[in-house]
Amino acid sequence: MASGKVCFLATLCSLVILSTFIGSTQSASCCLRYTSRRLPCQRLLGYTVQTINRSCDINAIMLLDELLQKEKEYQQVLKATLQQRAHDLEMVRVRHRPPDISPPSIFHIPADHEPDKELTDWLKEKGADADTIDKFVLEEYKLTDILNDVSKDDLHCLRLRGGVLCRIWRAIQRHRERERLRDDERSEDDA
Repeated sequence: MASGKVCFLATLCSLVILSTFIGSTQSASCCLRYTSRRLPCQRLLGYTVQTINRSCDINAIMLLDELLQKEKEYQQVLKATLQQRAHDLEMVRVRHRPPDISPPSIFHIPADHEPDKELTDWLKEKGADADTIDKFVLEEYKLTDILNDVSKDDLHCLRLRGGVLCRIWRAIQRHRERERLRDDERSEDDA
């Protein structure tokens, strides 16, 4: 995010510098070649006399029409380049922006839906914070769903933080192993 701000600031500074440069180059530009073509008088806005004494290489009369036309073309190219740069920066910013969508809080769940108290207590025992608990409640899980049916991929889909996900998954695995051992003991007792 900081690099996007730096790029934006660099682009803005470049724009200011280039705008200043464009304004100052009009008066300091030198005619470097002669053109022998005729221009209609209506297009001429004026002229300037260029002498070798003004740090230019040749004596010339510069017609302002051509200079203005070239400057307009240059400014159009510059404007298009800066717009493209701003668009590129915005695209980078959008790609690297964290998701703005945060899961609703437990307090925004519809009134007809009551969170499973056993589940919320069990999650608190496992060290889950309020955001994690909200994610489970939002999906309307019950404790029996979590202990018996949920896979690790299901937990990943909830976008839990790594440590919380590991603790919850370990607790689920321990519960399932205890249940499997109890079932094995029962089946041995029945035999």
